[in-house]
Amino acid sequence: MKISFKVDEKKVIKDYLIERNFSKKIIRDIKDNIYVNNNKKRLWEAVLYGDNLEIILDDEISNIIPVEDDLEIVYEDEYLMVVNKTKRIPVMPNHGYYTNSLANHLMAYFVKNNIKSTIHLVNRLDKDTLGLVLIAKHKLIHGILSKMNIDKKYYAVCDGIIFEDGEVSLPIARGEDIKRVIGGSKDAKTVYHVIKNNVNTLLDISLLTGRTHQIRIHLSEIGHPIVGDSLYGNGGELALMSYYLGFNHPISNKYMEFSIPLTKDMEKIV
Repeated sequence: MKISFKVDEKKVIKDYLIERNFSKKIIRDIKDNIYVNNNKKRLWEAVLYGDNLEIILDDEISNIIPVEDDLEIVYEDEYLMVVNKTKRIPVMPNHGYYTNSLANHLMAYFVKNNIKSTIHLVNRLDKDTLGLVLIAKHKLIHGILSKMNIDKKYYAVCDGIIFEDGEVSLPIARGEDIKRVIGGSKDAKTVYHVIKNNVNTLLDISLLTGRTHQIRIHLSEIGHPIVGDSLYGNGGELALMSYYLGFNHPISNKYMEFSIPLTKDMEKIV
Protein backbone atom coordinates (compact mmCIF):
# COMPACT_ATOMS: atom_id res chain seq x y z
CA MET A 1 0.00 0.00 0.00
CA LYS A 2 1.11 3.54 -0.71
CA ILE A 3 -0.11 6.65 1.11
CA SER A 4 0.13 10.03 -0.62
CA PHE A 5 -0.26 13.56 0.70
CA LYS A 6 -0.26 16.79 -1.30
CA VAL A 7 1.67 19.10 1.01
CA ASP A 8 -0.01 22.43 1.76
CA GLU A 9 2.69 24.06 3.92
CA LYS A 10 6.41 24.05 4.61
CA LYS A 11 7.16 21.68 7.45
CA VAL A 12 9.72 19.19 8.75
CA ILE A 13 8.48 15.76 7.64
CA LYS A 14 8.29 14.33 11.19
CA ASP A 15 6.23 17.32 12.38
CA TYR A 16 3.98 17.08 9.34
CA LEU A 17 3.21 13.42 10.13
CA ILE A 18 2.61 14.07 13.83
CA GLU A 19 0.05 16.74 12.93
CA ARG A 20 -1.77 14.08 10.91
CA ASN A 21 -2.08 11.73 13.90
CA PHE A 22 0.87 9.49 13.11
CA SER A 23 2.09 8.02 16.42
CA LYS A 24 5.79 8.05 17.32
CA LYS A 25 5.89 4.26 16.97
CA ILE A 26 4.37 4.38 13.49
CA ILE A 27 6.81 7.11 12.47
CA ARG A 28 9.71 4.92 13.61
CA ASP A 29 8.32 2.01 11.58
CA ILE A 30 8.05 4.00 8.33
CA LYS A 31 11.14 6.23 8.63
CA ASP A 32 12.96 4.35 5.84
CA ASN A 33 9.98 4.33 3.46
CA ILE A 34 9.36 8.06 2.96
CA TYR A 35 9.57 9.72 -0.46
CA VAL A 36 9.04 13.31 -1.60
CA ASN A 37 8.56 13.85 -5.34
CA ASN A 38 9.86 10.28 -5.86
CA ASN A 39 13.07 10.98 -3.92
CA LYS A 40 13.81 9.16 -0.65
CA LYS A 41 13.83 11.51 2.34
CA ARG A 42 14.62 11.47 6.07
CA LEU A 43 12.34 12.55 8.88
CA TRP A 44 14.35 15.66 9.68
CA GLU A 45 14.16 16.98 6.10
CA ALA A 46 11.48 19.48 5.07
CA VAL A 47 8.60 19.34 2.66
CA LEU A 48 7.42 22.41 0.76
CA TYR A 49 4.05 23.62 -0.49
CA GLY A 50 2.96 21.51 -3.46
CA ASP A 51 5.31 18.59 -2.73
CA ASN A 52 4.01 15.04 -3.09
CA LEU A 53 4.80 13.12 0.10
CA GLU A 54 4.52 9.34 -0.24
CA ILE A 55 4.88 6.55 2.30
CA ILE A 56 5.37 2.98 1.10
CA LEU A 57 3.78 0.50 3.52
CA ASP A 58 4.96 -3.08 3.89
CA ASP A 59 2.50 -5.89 3.19
CA GLU A 60 1.01 -7.56 6.25
CA ILE A 61 0.72 -11.27 7.00
CA SER A 62 -2.38 -12.61 8.75
CA ASN A 63 -3.05 -15.82 10.67
CA ILE A 64 -6.84 -15.36 10.40
CA ILE A 65 -8.41 -18.23 8.44
CA PRO A 66 -10.28 -16.95 5.36
CA VAL A 67 -13.85 -18.24 5.20
CA GLU A 68 -16.14 -16.98 2.46
CA ASP A 69 -19.54 -15.61 3.41
CA ASP A 70 -21.76 -12.72 2.42
CA LEU A 71 -20.48 -9.27 3.36
CA GLU A 72 -22.61 -6.13 3.28
CA ILE A 73 -20.07 -3.47 2.34
CA VAL A 74 -21.35 0.04 3.03
CA TYR A 75 -18.18 1.84 1.89
CA GLU A 76 -14.69 0.94 0.73
CA ASP A 77 -11.57 2.72 -0.50
CA GLU A 78 -7.91 1.75 -0.59
CA TYR A 79 -7.44 2.62 3.10
CA LEU A 80 -10.56 1.46 4.95
CA MET A 81 -13.95 -0.25 4.85
CA VAL A 82 -17.29 0.15 6.60
CA VAL A 83 -19.39 -3.01 6.71
CA ASN A 84 -22.78 -3.84 8.15
CA LYS A 85 -22.54 -6.82 10.50
CA THR A 86 -25.86 -8.54 9.80
CA LYS A 87 -25.26 -11.80 11.69
CA ARG A 88 -24.93 -12.59 15.38
CA ILE A 89 -21.31 -13.71 15.24
CA PRO A 90 -18.16 -12.39 16.95
CA VAL A 91 -16.14 -9.74 15.17
CA MET A 92 -12.91 -11.71 15.80
CA PRO A 93 -12.25 -15.47 16.06
CA ASN A 94 -12.48 -16.88 19.57
CA HIS A 95 -13.29 -20.06 21.44
CA GLY A 96 -16.06 -21.83 19.55
CA TYR A 97 -15.89 -19.36 16.65
CA TYR A 98 -12.49 -20.03 15.10
CA THR A 99 -13.82 -19.86 11.54
CA ASN A 100 -17.17 -18.12 11.94
CA SER A 101 -16.45 -14.49 12.73
CA LEU A 102 -16.65 -11.23 10.83
CA ALA A 103 -12.84 -11.23 10.62
CA ASN A 104 -12.83 -14.66 8.91
CA HIS A 105 -15.26 -13.40 6.27
CA LEU A 106 -13.30 -10.17 5.80
CA MET A 107 -10.09 -12.16 5.40
CA ALA A 108 -11.65 -14.18 2.57
CA TYR A 109 -12.62 -10.91 0.89
CA PHE A 110 -9.06 -9.58 1.36
CA VAL A 111 -7.54 -12.72 -0.19
CA LYS A 112 -9.96 -12.63 -3.12
CA ASN A 113 -9.20 -8.97 -3.81
CA ASN A 114 -5.43 -9.19 -3.19
CA ILE A 115 -5.52 -6.87 -0.15
CA LYS A 116 -2.21 -7.53 1.64
CA SER A 117 -3.39 -6.84 5.18
CA THR A 118 -4.65 -8.50 8.31
CA ILE A 119 -7.91 -7.39 9.95
CA HIS A 120 -7.78 -4.14 11.94
CA LEU A 121 -11.12 -3.37 13.61
CA VAL A 122 -11.45 0.25 14.66
CA ASN A 123 -14.69 -0.32 16.57
CA ARG A 124 -15.82 -3.65 17.98
CA LEU A 125 -19.31 -4.99 18.53
CA ASP A 126 -20.47 -7.75 20.85
CA LYS A 127 -21.34 -11.05 19.19
CA ASP A 128 -25.09 -10.37 19.33
CA THR A 129 -24.90 -6.67 18.41
CA LEU A 130 -25.58 -5.86 14.76
CA GLY A 131 -24.57 -2.89 12.66
CA LEU A 132 -21.70 -0.80 11.36
CA VAL A 133 -18.05 -1.76 11.82
CA LEU A 134 -15.05 0.30 10.65
CA ILE A 135 -12.04 -1.66 9.35
CA ALA A 136 -8.59 -0.24 8.57
CA LYS A 137 -6.61 -1.90 5.78
CA HIS A 138 -3.21 -1.44 7.42
CA LYS A 139 -1.88 -1.07 10.95
CA LEU A 140 -0.76 2.48 10.11
CA ILE A 141 -4.30 3.46 9.10
CA HIS A 142 -5.61 1.78 12.24
CA GLY A 143 -3.09 3.71 14.34
CA ILE A 144 -4.21 7.04 12.87
CA LEU A 145 -7.92 6.26 13.34
CA SER A 146 -7.37 5.10 16.92
CA LYS A 147 -6.11 8.59 17.79
CA MET A 148 -9.13 10.27 16.22
CA ASN A 149 -12.65 10.72 17.55
CA ILE A 150 -15.14 8.23 16.09
CA ASP A 151 -18.77 9.31 16.54
CA LYS A 152 -20.91 6.22 17.23
CA LYS A 153 -24.66 5.98 17.67
CA TYR A 154 -26.83 3.01 18.49
CA TYR A 155 -30.46 1.97 18.41
CA ALA A 156 -31.65 -0.09 21.36
CA VAL A 157 -35.07 -1.43 22.27
CA CYS A 158 -35.25 -1.57 26.05
CA ASP A 159 -37.70 -3.28 28.35
CA GLY A 160 -40.59 -1.12 29.59
CA ILE A 161 -41.44 2.51 29.04
CA ILE A 162 -38.97 5.40 29.25
CA PHE A 163 -40.73 8.74 28.89
CA GLU A 164 -37.85 11.24 28.84
CA ASP A 165 -34.36 11.63 27.43
CA GLY A 166 -31.56 11.14 29.90
CA GLU A 167 -28.01 10.05 30.62
CA VAL A 168 -26.27 7.49 32.81
CA SER A 169 -22.90 8.30 34.38
CA LEU A 170 -21.71 5.25 36.30
CA PRO A 171 -18.25 3.63 36.37
CA ILE A 172 -17.84 0.13 34.96
CA ALA A 173 -15.50 -2.60 36.18
CA ARG A 174 -14.81 -6.24 35.32
CA GLY A 175 -17.08 -8.80 36.92
CA GLU A 176 -17.09 -12.58 36.74
CA ASP A 177 -16.32 -14.23 33.42
CA ILE A 178 -17.26 -11.75 30.62
CA LYS A 179 -19.75 -9.73 32.65
CA ARG A 180 -19.16 -6.15 33.77
CA VAL A 181 -20.40 -4.55 36.97
CA ILE A 182 -21.02 -1.03 38.22
CA GLY A 183 -17.99 0.17 40.17
CA GLY A 184 -14.28 0.76 39.90
CA SER A 185 -12.48 3.82 38.62
CA LYS A 186 -13.28 3.73 34.90
CA ASP A 187 -15.85 6.44 34.26
CA ALA A 188 -18.56 5.72 31.71
CA LYS A 189 -21.25 8.00 30.31
CA THR A 190 -24.20 7.06 28.10
CA VAL A 191 -26.66 9.59 26.63
CA TYR A 192 -30.04 8.40 25.34
CA HIS A 193 -32.95 9.97 23.46
CA VAL A 194 -36.43 8.46 23.35
CA ILE A 195 -37.62 7.88 19.77
CA LYS A 196 -40.88 6.11 20.52
CA ASN A 197 -42.45 3.76 23.02
CA ASN A 198 -45.32 1.34 23.15
CA VAL A 199 -44.79 -1.96 24.95
CA ASN A 200 -41.04 -1.25 24.98
CA THR A 201 -38.97 1.86 24.24
CA LEU A 202 -36.77 2.58 21.22
CA LEU A 203 -33.74 4.67 22.15
CA ASP A 204 -31.14 6.58 20.14
CA ILE A 205 -27.92 6.24 22.14
CA SER A 206 -24.58 8.07 22.04
CA LEU A 207 -21.50 6.97 23.96
CA LEU A 208 -19.23 9.59 25.52
CA THR A 209 -16.93 6.76 26.62
CA GLY A 210 -16.34 3.32 25.15
CA ARG A 211 -16.43 0.71 27.91
CA THR A 212 -17.20 -2.95 27.22
CA HIS A 213 -20.96 -3.66 27.52
CA GLN A 214 -21.50 0.00 28.44
CA ILE A 215 -24.96 0.45 26.91
CA ARG A 216 -26.14 -2.93 28.14
CA ILE A 217 -25.12 -2.53 31.77
CA HIS A 218 -26.15 1.14 32.01
CA LEU A 219 -29.69 0.46 30.75
CA SER A 220 -29.97 -2.56 33.01
CA GLU A 221 -28.87 -0.46 35.98
CA ILE A 222 -31.70 2.05 35.46
CA GLY A 223 -34.24 -0.78 35.32
CA HIS A 224 -34.67 -0.97 31.54
CA PRO A 225 -32.39 -3.71 30.19
CA ILE A 226 -32.16 -4.17 26.45
CA VAL A 227 -34.74 -6.62 25.15
CA GLY A 228 -33.09 -9.99 24.57
CA ASP A 229 -29.99 -9.30 26.69
CA SER A 230 -28.83 -12.68 28.03
CA LEU A 231 -26.22 -11.15 30.37
CA TYR A 232 -28.07 -8.22 31.93
CA GLY A 233 -31.70 -8.97 31.10
CA ASN A 234 -34.05 -11.86 30.36
CA GLY A 235 -32.34 -13.36 27.32
CA GLY A 236 -33.35 -13.89 23.71
CA GLU A 237 -32.08 -11.92 20.72
CA LEU A 238 -30.30 -8.71 21.72
CA ALA A 239 -32.14 -5.65 20.34
CA LEU A 240 -29.06 -3.46 19.88
CA MET A 241 -27.46 -2.15 16.70
CA SER A 242 -24.71 0.28 15.73
CA TYR A 243 -26.52 2.43 13.17
CA TYR A 244 -24.21 5.44 12.71
CA LEU A 245 -20.47 6.10 12.34
CA GLY A 246 -18.89 9.50 11.73
CA PHE A 247 -15.16 10.22 11.48
CA ASN A 248 -12.50 12.18 9.66
CA HIS A 249 -10.86 10.19 6.88
CA PRO A 250 -7.31 9.30 8.02
CA ILE A 251 -5.73 10.55 4.78
CA SER A 252 -7.98 13.21 3.25
CA ASN A 253 -9.30 14.43 6.64
CA LYS A 254 -12.75 14.74 5.03
CA TYR A 255 -15.57 14.08 7.50
CA MET A 256 -17.46 10.94 6.55
CA GLU A 257 -20.83 9.75 7.84
CA PHE A 258 -22.55 6.39 7.45
CA SER A 259 -25.93 5.21 8.72
CA ILE A 260 -28.28 2.27 8.29
CA PRO A 261 -32.02 1.95 9.10
CA LEU A 262 -33.52 0.18 12.09
CA THR A 263 -33.91 -3.54 11.42
CA LYS A 264 -37.42 -4.86 10.86
CA ASP A 265 -37.03 -7.30 13.75
CA MET A 266 -36.26 -4.48 16.17
CA GLU A 267 -39.07 -2.34 14.80
CA LYS A 268 -41.58 -5.11 15.49
CA ILE A 269 -40.83 -5.31 19.22
CA VAL A 270 -41.08 -1.61 20.15
